[in-house]
Amino acid sequence: PYATMAAMAAAAPPPRGVKVRCVTAFLTLAPAPEGRLEAVARVAQDLKVLARRMGERTGLEVQTFRLAFNSFEEFLGGLEISDEEAGAHVAAIDDVLEREGIAFANLGPARTPWGAKRLEALLLRFPRFSGSLEVAEVDGLPYDAMVAAGASVARCLAESTDGALGAFRFCTSTNVQPGTPFFPAGYAPPYAEGAPQPRVGFAVGLENGVLFGAAVRGVYGAAAPEAPSARCREMRDELLLRYTPILQEIEAAAIELAAAAYGGGTAWDYWGIDTSINPSLDAGGSVGDALALAFGGAAGAPEGWV
Repeated sequence: PYATMAAMAAAAPPPRGVKVRCVTAFLTLAPAPEGRLEAVARVAQDLKVLARRMGERTGLEVQTFRLAFNSFEEFLGGLEISDEEAGAHVAAIDDVLEREGIAFANLGPARTPWGAKRLEALLLRFPRFSGSLEVAEVDGLPYDAMVAAGASVARCLAESTDGALGAFRFCTSTNVQPGTPFFPAGYAPPYAEGAPQPRVGFAVGLENGVLFGAAVRGVYGAAAPEAPSARCREMRDELLLRYTPILQEIEAAAIELAAAAYGGGTAWDYWGIDTSINPSLDAGGSVGDALALAFGGAAGAPEGWV
């Protein structure tokens, strides 16, 4: 029962031009498997309750709830275990998520070329999971070695899945911190041996293309101005005027929900809202159309800038 963009498009128009695209929980797993599946189940159960309460509290549609882990290279034991053993551990987690109704989960970033190959195999086997490859210097390897490893994974997923849809569950990233709610880049804080483990956090990602389009049309009307760049500040102010009260309402709800009690006993930390502009399939939700109006031509076209 995976959510699809078609199903999202068929949903009722969002109030105020915003939907909650995702409520994402971040759970750091230890290398020792003892208690791991029980922890995943408890957080999954409480995440569903939190997401439902978020919708009730804000009146916004909550499209998905997701669970992100720290890097699989940490909690699966690195090269010390075989690919078969790693697959067995992920299969056990996948079974728990299936039972608890969590359709979207993230295995965290690969940080080595061998990790990239392991992630490739896991993503091909388990369509519930996403993952990423962190582009950085590792053990003296240059950046281009990691870029090449990421390109290989992306190509394999595109060529090995129907319609290349597997490629949507993988990305290369750099300078992405833990706690980003959107997949495939989002992941939980790292595990540190002997250190206090991070509390379970959650963050909110939004779909806001309808609101963005309304803000642009509120400034420009139906026709692009002769000097569009001169009105960028006005467009920004209009967007803030419409967006800020909604963000404040969502944040107030999130803080309240973080302090609430849950049956699984999860003690939540609220980590924030991703406020970036994201398109919607609802009428008026195209970010590209809004930008074309604002800048007097097709989005990205040089002639649109004055």
